[in-house]
Amino acid sequence: MAKIGSILLKTRLSKGLTLDSIADETNISVRFLAKLENDDFSGFPGEPYIIGFIRNYGEYLGLDAEALIIRYRSKEAIPDEAGNSAAFTNAAQSEPSNLAGPAGVQEKPENPAEQRDKQVTKAAVRQKKKKSTSVEIPKQPDNFAVPPPPDSMSAGQNAPAARTSPPLRTIIMGILVVLIIGAAMLWVFAGGKLRGSSNNGKEGFTPTEYKVEGGDFQKRLYPGDSLLVPFAEDVYRISLGSIGETVILETPFGSKELRLGESAELDPDANETPDILLALEDFQKDSPTAGALLKISFIESEATESTLSGEVTVPQATPTPAPPGKNQDFVILKSTRGPYPFIVQVSFRGNCLFRYEADRKEWVEKYYSKGESININVTNALTLWSSNAQAVKLTVQASGGRSVDVEIGGAGEIAVKRLSWSKVDSATWALSSSELD
Repeated sequence: MAKIGSILLKTRLSKGLTLDSIADETNISVRFLAKLENDDFSGFPGEPYIIGFIRNYGEYLGLDAEALIIRYRSKEAIPDEAGNSAAFTNAAQSEPSNLAGPAGVQEKPENPAEQRDKQVTKAAVRQKKKKSTSVEIPKQPDNFAVPPPPDSMSAGQNAPAARTSPPLRTIIMGILVVLIIGAAMLWVFAGGKLRGSSNNGKEGFTPTEYKVEGGDFQKRLYPGDSLLVPFAEDVYRISLGSIGETVILETPFGSKELRLGESAELDPDANETPDILLALEDFQKDSPTAGALLKISFIESEATESTLSGEVTVPQATPTPAPPGKNQDFVILKSTRGPYPFIVQVSFRGNCLFRYEADRKEWVEKYYSKGESININVTNALTLWSSNAQAVKLTVQASGGRSVDVEIGGAGEIAVKRLSWSKVDSATWALSSSELD
């Protein structure tokens, strides 16, 4: 193998330089510089790095870099019995002057082997000039510089030109392409459906509760959603369990399996008479994300005075408004289980100013037009005032879906009414309407 290490070492020592200072100037790590001076070419990232390091190190020391590279490449020649290449044994000339060291320094070989190395170098240079060598050595461009390996580059240095990072625009475009592809795959796996609801029947979404108020109620539910259905003094939860070939509903009275168009009856008061009807209006098989349209209906039973405990008694005749200028109380409905919350639906048949106060809360006042309506949730009592009594129609919705219409006065009258619970006797309560001054 060509001995270039001794030339590099002697030249560096003659100049009084250290490996650390040369590493800072050439960007070649100290361990690679030391390997070059010891003719140890193992552990380099590749052949181009070795050639580049020899070139940069030789030029930095003021030596003929091309001659050093030729000397290094002469290791490819066939060695003789003594272990030296043919170029070594045939050379008889001295070392070129620019390899001997810095100007004014005469280097003398310390042993025959070193003298032989110098002769081989000169012979190799002569062979290159005559272009008679059997091995063609390509000449590197003048501006060629082999980048140092990653571990030899100090922080803050620019990346070598041979490994220029891709432009920022290319990186951004690549990221955008990845995001678009990811969104498309998510859309495909989600079944191509995106809904605005926070609960789409998949894990990770919070189920929604809906409170059933008034009469019939219809809502599209998704797995995990539930309905809170008030009946008598209790509130019953009905949840949508799953959607497959059929729809499974979870109720306090057990699971109900429904197919499209089927219905199930519930009997909360256990009197052998159905009170609540669950009907499946619409759904898609094995498609939880499409949901299921469920309708809740209350089954009315015959209202009589001899009802069981907890039932509501509705008078047979519809109450009529009191004559002008007179106060008159009338019973809207009766209950044997005590007072309970009710809903008052106010429909406007004409324009009027209307205000109300529910359960001693703040008064609410607004001018309403014909065709508008509002629902008022009442726990115990409701006080209302209207500038045109005939324009207002009240519908009191009681437990079990029962309802009673109430008129509050005639055309042009100012009506002031109070709807409240009162105890009739030890076993009966009545929701009555009374006129206030």
